Amino acid sequence: QLTLRFDHLDTARLSALIGLDQQLGRTTGLLSGEMAFGFKGPSRIESRLTFRLPELTLQRLEVPLRLRNIEVAGVVSIDETSVKLDFKRLDIDKPRLNATGYLQAGGEAPGLRVHLEGRGIEIAEARQTTLALVGDNKTAVAIFNVLRAGHVPWITWQTAGPNAAALSAFRNMKLTGEVTSGQLFIPRADLELTDVSGVAEIAEGVLHGDRLSARYLATTGRDGQLWIDFGADDDPLFLEIDTHLHDVGQLPPLLAQWVTNAPFQEELRRIQEVHGEARGLLMLDSLNGRGLEVTADVAQCQLAAVYDRIPWGLQIEKGQILYTPGRIAVDQM
Repeated sequence: QLTLRFDHLDTARLSALIGLDQQLGRTTGLLSGEMAFGFKGPSRIESRLTFRLPELTLQRLEVPLRLRNIEVAGVVSIDETSVKLDFKRLDIDKPRLNATGYLQAGGEAPGLRVHLEGRGIEIAEARQTTLALVGDNKTAVAIFNVLRAGHVPWITWQTAGPNAAALSAFRNMKLTGEVTSGQLFIPRADLELTDVSGVAEIAEGVLHGDRLSARYLATTGRDGQLWIDFGADDDPLFLEIDTHLHDVGQLPPLLAQWVTNAPFQEELRRIQEVHGEARGLLMLDSLNGRGLEVTADVAQCQLAAVYDRIPWGLQIEKGQILYTPGRIAVDQM
């Protein structure tokens, strides 16, 4: 067995040596650790690797990214067809990251592959780190304009490509994780949601959310699905969610914003002093390229309002209402 110890190794020289200087940009840091080599048969070498990095600065954007207290423990395996680094532990104090996974070159599939599983990540910190790695990528910026904050109890990050440059291309990355206590902005609908939780996947520029729950002012939603394609023009989206409006008075301003139909807008302006409660399914859909289409399927409602076509107050004790583009249906009212 051969043990190689290194101390205060310059990361700038190391990244240039292994061909990562263009992907990481200018780096500043001093690396210390050791590698213990051993033979596992006639054609396989394994090396136990540990290293520490008190601070690493990546200068790829105008604002540098500083990583603090990096500790790595893993095993490097080399055989006739592949090189693989298994991360048994990858810990960073700031931005906080605890992860395991691997990096592999060759083997069953050509090229390079990375698979990491992380825990306890904050979206705001992940945004800074991701943009530092992929640069000023339009799709990445758009995704983090939607995913604005929150806690990620677990996440998997995968990327692959023929070379090191392809690993940092955002189109090659796939992220899957759980979000809690999140903030989510829905473009086109101009909705800022809070208390967001659910499972999200980002792949090939598309965000897909499932089992979503969220809050908008006094309105709560659950069992939702969200789909946004950031690679297409106008970021087409689809949102479907079971909704409980604790204050129906919040709905008319939203409908006025979403529905551009002139006769509908005119009738909506005639309805004032709306209050009450409702439950139902809300759908926002811009996939067909005709703008944002709204469907509201109200299964239960109890509300009161003033409608200027009627000389007295309007009160609904119960009923079902279905609104689709160009049509309103009422039942059991």
